[in-house]
Order: sequence, then structure tokens, then C-alpha cells
Amino acid sequence: MADYIFGYGSLMSRESRTATDKGALGAWPATVKGYLRGWFHKFSNSNSISPTFLGVVAMDEQSANGIIYKTDDIKATDQRENGYTREEVDKTKIQWRGPSLKLTDLDKVWIYVSDKDYRDNAGPEEGNPIAQSYVDICITGCFEADEIANTLQTSPGFDSPFANEFIKLTSHWGYWVNDRTTPRRPWVHQPNAGRIDSILKANIPEVYNNIKADSMKQGKTKEEFDPNISL
Repeated sequence: MADYIFGYGSLMSRESRTATDKGALGAWPATVKGYLRGWFHKFSNSNSISPTFLGVVAMDEQSANGIIYKTDDIKATDQRENGYTREEVDKTKIQWRGPSLKLTDLDKVWIYVSDKDYRDNAGPEEGNPIAQSYVDICITGCFEADEIANTLQTSPGFDSPFANEFIKLTSHWGYWVNDRTTPRRPWVHQPNAGRIDSILKANIPEVYNNIKADSMKQGKTKEEFDPNISL
């Protein structure tokens, strides 16, 4: 029996997940049905300024793309994913996006679901914005998934099929700040900045064009999500 994790946010990035689980190098792109991913996971009672993070909730007719990887230290990821509960994924709801992973009946695939006390349907706001640096990590993970799934050959230039789908399958895009180390020269610290920005602008132009400088004094952005979705 082996444990696997479905990463749908920062865990898609090899660099990010191996910082917690050094052996988590291999990854298999996949889509899991029955979950809504969105910008609604908040640490509202934090003593420090905290962004809004990605989370998922179980919801029929929804799905999330990401990667599945084997873990040898699941307790370390449990400690990392504060405010989330690890739940087993129904393996019949997994759709492989490239090479498929041969799972046995005893193998378990886990997903980290946002705890109710950490979910906020209001979405990102000035006090808990989307952070560009966090988006960069997630989109970089999408680029890695493209390479594994070999989908780049069908997509020209800066495009990324996996990133396009990630954006479309994510709800609650809203108040957003550019916290890159050098926002006017982002490529210095984020080599993929140009490609990331191009994809974001193509998919969610109204939200992207309202990204604020990383200051608590900026005005609020119109939020683009369905307020009728109950978390």
C-alpha cells in the first residue's frame, strides 16, 4: 500500500512540494471530479498579514486539475496544510492527463479539503488578497504538468493548456496584489513572469488588469465569481 497526494495549488510545483517532502519528485497530471477549487481559504485570525490561499470543497459537477504524486512522509504535508483536512479521493473520479499511474486497490490518493472555519465565500479582499508570488508557484506547476503530459507540442508560444484549464477551473478570482520581489523587472526573480502574465491576461483580463501594487492602501477590485456558490 502506498499514499499519494493530489496537489491542486502550490503542491503542483516540484520545488514547493519537495521543500516539504524531499522524495516527491515524480508527478502524474490528472483531473479529479467532484471538487470546486477557489480563492477562499483564509487565515483571518492570523497575527500577520496573510493572503488568501487556494482551497477545495466537495461539490458535484465541479472538477480540479492538478498532479498526483507519491509521498513517503504524509505527516509532514499534514503539518504544512494548516486549516485543511486530508480526505481520500474516489479513484474512479480520477482522469489521467498523460501518463497514467497504476494504482492498486490498497493504494490511497488524498486531497486536502478546506476546513469550514477557514472558508470565506467573500473571496479575496484587501486584508486577505491573492498574492502574485503564490499564483506564480501554481502556474509554474502547471508548466511542469504540461511537460509531463506532453501537451506543449499542440500549443504555440507562451501558451499552456494546463494553466489555461487551471485558471478556468478556479473560482473566486478577486482582489490581487503584485508582491513580486522586483515587480517592474519580474524576470530577475521569476524567469517565467512574462509567460505567466500573458496567460493570466488572456484568461481573466478584467481581474488581471486590476492587480494592485502590494500596499494595504489600494482600493478594492471588482470580484469575478458567483456569489451564489455556497461554501
